[in-house]
Amino acid sequence: MKVPQIISLFFLLSLLVVADLDAQDYFAMLQNKSYKTFEAHLASTVQIEKRRSKQEVSKARAIEIVKKTMSELNPVKWEFVHKGVSEAQKDNYIVMKAFNAEGDGLRIFLYVHKAGDKREITAIRFRSTL
Repeated sequence: MKVPQIISLFFLLSLLVVADLDAQDYFAMLQNKSYKTFEAHLASTVQIEKRRSKQEVSKARAIEIVKKTMSELNPVKWEFVHKGVSEAQKDNYIVMKAFNAEGDGLRIFLYVHKAGDKREITAIRFRSTL
């Protein structure tokens, strides 16, 4: 392998590692109830979907909904499920699950829009686990 190819490969691998760290960071913020830090990553308006009802709300209202939803569930077990890129290649999504002591759970979907170096959570969906 030539030096330019090695440098290109290293660059691509480093981008993948950064994407993993971001996904894991969002996961950890929710798991650790670091809502202030999580809020800093929200867009100024956020699409929230809960029980198949969608609404676009302010950042402040979005974090209230997240806190209330997590408080109602009272999760004791978390699973990181998946991360990926949308077909448009602009937005990343992260899927996680949270379960309470009774085994009831939610799937949590985060959509992270990237504009330049800035990433913002633009949508959050809460769905019951199957």
